[in-house]
Order: sequence, then structure tokens, then C-alpha cells
Amino acid sequence: MKKKFYLFLILGIFVLAIIGILLYWGFSEDSDRVTPGVRFEAPKHYVIKDGPDGKIVENKHAGITLKAPEGWSVEKEEIGPDEWIVNFLSQDATTNESGLLISGCGISVHVEYDETTAGIVKDSILDPDRFSQGISGVMGVINIDKNQALKTTYNQEERGEVIILQIPIQDKIYSFDTLLLSGEKERCSALIDEFLADISIY
Repeated sequence: MKKKFYLFLILGIFVLAIIGILLYWGFSEDSDRVTPGVRFEAPKHYVIKDGPDGKIVENKHAGITLKAPEGWSVEKEEIGPDEWIVNFLSQDATTNESGLLISGCGISVHVEYDETTAGIVKDSILDPDRFSQGISGVMGVINIDKNQALKTTYNQEERGEVIILQIPIQDKIYSFDTLLLSGEKERCSALIDEFLADISIY
């Protein structure tokens, strides 16, 4: 009887140890999971450097380098539990209490790891007209550093034009979001185009 008791005790400890290891792997720092199967790039992987003509952001883990237009600021911001973005803002940019752009130019960048989302973006790139029918905006396709990107545009009469760009590569989605304010559209469009032209994905 005692042998059985010790056997079950040892088995119980073994099972708890295995569960502990699995939980550790599942919640380790590098996973940065918000929900099962979804992971956002951790802020530590975004390295901000001073370049000859402005700030440079390098993320070797995600395989991307970004160059800010001259004079723009760069900052990391947590917008949800373990969900980080990198904001690029012009010298004259201001935001409200919610972090929404109210003047100047800006673009937000984040990298998400999710096979399902990447698949949806890939399908949308193949047939943007069909997928546009299910939203209040318009979808199209552009090229960013020799990669196809889904461009989704939403017109907000009072504020301006919201543009979301998504590049799916394997299970990664590189996302770039911007708001072109009504009075700043021409100037900011040119600066955003400059920003997109300097992106390097490897």
C-alpha cells in the first residue's frame, strides 16, 4: 500500500513539473501573447538609433529596418496588454488624450504574429475588390520593399483619411497605420511615401 502511495506521489510531482515547464514556455517573455495564437513584437526588439538624416529603427528579430523622415520623433507605446506600437511623428504633430493625431503627420508601426490573420491578409491581396465589399473602406494593393501590401483606406469626413497597410510574410504581418488630416493630406502623403520607400524587410 505504501509503495502505491509513493508511486502516485512521484507521478503527481512529475506531472506537476511537466505542467510547470509547459506553462513557463507558454508565458515566457518572448511569447508576448495577448490571446492564444497571437503574438506582438516585444518593445525590446525595436532599437532606436540616430542616423545621419534622422532616427533609424532596427528590429533584427522581426527582420525590418525603418527610417524616420528628418526631424521626426520616434517612441514606443503600449496600446494594450503586451501590444506595442512604434510611433513616428513630425515636429509639429500633436495628439489628444486618446493618442489620436490632431495635427501634423504621423505613422504607427507594429509587427503581429498570427497565421490566421496573415492568411486573411494574403487572401485579401489576391482579390481586394471582393473583400472591400465587407467593409466601409476600399482595399487595394501596393508594393513596399518588393513585397505586396494590402492597402485599406477609410474616409472620415470630419477628420481625414485613415490608411492601413499590411504586409503578410509567412505568419508575420507588418502593419503601418496613418491618419492624413484634412488640412495636411498633401504634405503628409509625401512624407509618408518617403517613409515607406525607405523600409527594408529581410
